[in-house]
Amino acid sequence: MGLWVLAMDTGFLMGAMFGQIIDLAGEKWVYWLNAILLGILFLLVLLCLPETLYPRHLMLHQLPMIYLPFFNLTPVPGICHLRPWETLVWFAMIFRVRAFTIPLFSFCLLVYWWNPAALTMIPAAYPEYPPVIQGLFFTGFLVGMIFAEIFCSGGLCLWGISVDRGYHWMVGQVAFFLFAVGFQTSSTVLVAYLVDSYPLQSTAVIVSYSVVLNISGFASPFFLPTWEAAQVWTWTYATQALIVSVAALPVFCLTHIYGPWLRSKSYQPHWVNVDLDTTGVPT
Repeated sequence: MGLWVLAMDTGFLMGAMFGQIIDLAGEKWVYWLNAILLGILFLLVLLCLPETLYPRHLMLHQLPMIYLPFFNLTPVPGICHLRPWETLVWFAMIFRVRAFTIPLFSFCLLVYWWNPAALTMIPAAYPEYPPVIQGLFFTGFLVGMIFAEIFCSGGLCLWGISVDRGYHWMVGQVAFFLFAVGFQTSSTVLVAYLVDSYPLQSTAVIVSYSVVLNISGFASPFFLPTWEAAQVWTWTYATQALIVSVAALPVFCLTHIYGPWLRSKSYQPHWVNVDLDTTGVPT
């Protein structure tokens, strides 16, 4: 889970960094590079990711063992195949689980919003630097992600003060590092908690987590410029730091203490991951 979260979080940072550098060749090349990389990724998926949905129970009951072909176009034997709409139903029903929705939405609304909030405002914070240099200012985030809620609020507050008072850009890099360490740690712990709470429904948990997280990430850039214009940089990010410290931290402390009770009172999913479903499998 830690590696998955690290890859997801560093992906958009690398994109922002290299996007500013590619902008030297022209804005259109930023979009062409996206299209080329997505095409390469598609080919790598086709060529390097063979079928992994192995019929585990059926394989254990047949000798010699079953080997699936690299390209598998027919239904995999020994697996309960879903109807097309069932995955959407699972996605919707997982939100009935309060032990899942409370930590997830608390993290998205009280913590995750401030990650794109800081990223979005980097060009406005350092307008005197060209785009290629602005791209390098994402380095503090990257280093903080690699080293990965105790530092998160402090980093936000420090960055707002550094911009408002015109401190050297290196002060902002230290703030980004502290913020990224706290953010990476909290997101990794959240994913591990959700999956450990519902391991038999881990597919629905991860998909729902990704959807909600990405949707919430697009929200803050809509209101953040207006917020910063109404207040100074210091108070904008100091307020965000207070939200993380005063609101988010107690929620996760209470979840840690009362998590078992909350899970016992929550809706219990009646399905399991497809690879764990033994329906129709010989016993």
